Amino acid sequence: KLYTDVGLNYPPKRMDLKSKDGSKINLKTVMEMQEVALNKLYGKEAQDKKDISEEFINTPEYAQMIQREESLSKLRNLFTNKVFFFNREVPRYSLEFLVPAFGGEFGYEGEESLYKESDKKITHHIMDRNVDQSKIQFDVKKDYIVPQWVYDCINHQVILPASQYKPGSPPPPHLSPFIDNKLEGYLPRRQEEINQIKGITEEVFEPEVDEDEAFEDEVLPPKPVDAEMDEQGNEANKFDDESSDSDELETQKQKIKKSKMKTKLKLSLENERKELGKLLMTKKQRRLYGRINYSLRRKRNFIQKLKDKREKLEQGNE
Repeated sequence: KLYTDVGLNYPPKRMDLKSKDGSKINLKTVMEMQEVALNKLYGKEAQDKKDISEEFINTPEYAQMIQREESLSKLRNLFTNKVFFFNREVPRYSLEFLVPAFGGEFGYEGEESLYKESDKKITHHIMDRNVDQSKIQFDVKKDYIVPQWVYDCINHQVILPASQYKPGSPPPPHLSPFIDNKLEGYLPRRQEEINQIKGITEEVFEPEVDEDEAFEDEVLPPKPVDAEMDEQGNEANKFDDESSDSDELETQKQKIKKSKMKTKLKLSLENERKELGKLLMTKKQRRLYGRINYSLRRKRNFIQKLKDKREKLEQGNE
């Protein structure tokens, strides 16, 4: 009944998308099906937009919906105007599905391939083997990459530099798309590089642990500020002996002291609030609170180990 309600036949007809030469998917058939499906989709979207009331257009929900549509449209066309050629050793089954799904085309070593290796339309040649770049004559008009480039571009929704994924060279670290950096409290260096390419900033915050040592570290006044002000005072005395400059410097010092006092008072009040909250907790709640802080402490220590390991690796590469 569900099929007939939307105008489909039941049982659905099974289509054989395999090519005669053994390719998992017939690209020509898939592209024709995609074009028909997209035309129907765009037609339906255009009709739906006409049916939207003017009151809904001025709402934040409509703005979010339009933003999401634009993001999906950009993602669907990620590989538009890009033609890939797959070497025989690459994982073709997944690439044959992903490349057309994001607007690209591909060729392979087979009679039914739409593009041959020598075709001038090919923009990316995918290889998955260790090659001696000095012994192979590369075509300067196309990029030679490993399969990881395709997966990383899709995961991060941006075209990454192909020069970082040359065959025979170690590729960049592969980041899992299922990890929330904000939730983990750690931003890998590779993610920072990708964010720069995308032109976005992503802030992560280390988990806050309720412990006396952490609180004492925060209360300590920042010493470099006093040293910096002393240097400024020395320079002022050298180049200008007027009393007005001295008064201005003293005023700045007083402002800094007041700021420190406010920070100390704020932290002290926050600590008192936490202690009062602990007193009001039941035994079960305090036990749960302790477990939460224990897990946060372990996570913070793990993040610090990752940072230390990264620093050692970076120092070793210098």
